Amino acid sequence: MESGSALAACGRPGFLSYYWAGERKVHMMSWGDHNAWALTPTELPPDVDISPGTKLHAMCRTAHEYNGVVWAAENGVHHLYTDHTEWGYWKYEVFETVGMTKYTPLAAVGRPGYLSVWWAADGRILRKHMGEHNGWVPQDEIMEPPVPILAGTPVYAFARSGEHDGVSRTSLDF
Repeated sequence: MESGSALAACGRPGFLSYYWAGERKVHMMSWGDHNAWALTPTELPPDVDISPGTKLHAMCRTAHEYNGVVWAAENGVHHLYTDHTEWGYWKYEVFETVGMTKYTPLAAVGRPGYLSVWWAADGRILRKHMGEHNGWVPQDEIMEPPVPILAGTPVYAFARSGEHDGVSRTSLDF
C-alpha cells in the first residue's frame, strides 16, 4: 500500500476488512473467524478499472451475505463484491450513472437484502439502491424533499437493519 492511500473499511460479525486501490486491482486486508483473527492481505482477483489513490467505499451485510466496495467514475459507479450466492468469487460490474464523475464523493451502506450508494447534487440527495425489493436491479432515486446542499458535498451513510437507511453531512444546517 502506498503511503497516504485512502482506505475503506467494513465489518460484520466475525469479520473485519479494509480496502485500497492499486493499479487495476483492489487490495483487501481482512481478519476474523476465517483466519483465526490474523491480518491477511489479499489482492482481489479480477482486473478492474481503477488506479492508486481512487477513493473506495466499503459495504458489508450480515455474516457471509456480502462484502464489497464501490467507487465513482465518469458516468458510472463501479462495484466489486462477493456474496452468499458464490462466496469467495469476486464479481465486478459498472452501473451507468449519468452525471457521475470520478471526483463525486459517495457514501455506501448495506443491510440484510439491500445495498445503497448516495451522493449530493445541487439541492438534492441521490440514491442508487438495489436489493430483494427490486430483484437486485440498481435504481436511481432523487430523494425528497430538496435540501440546501451543493454537488460534491461529502455525505455519510447509515443504516439500521430491517428498518431504514439515509445520509448525513457535517454541516448543522442540513
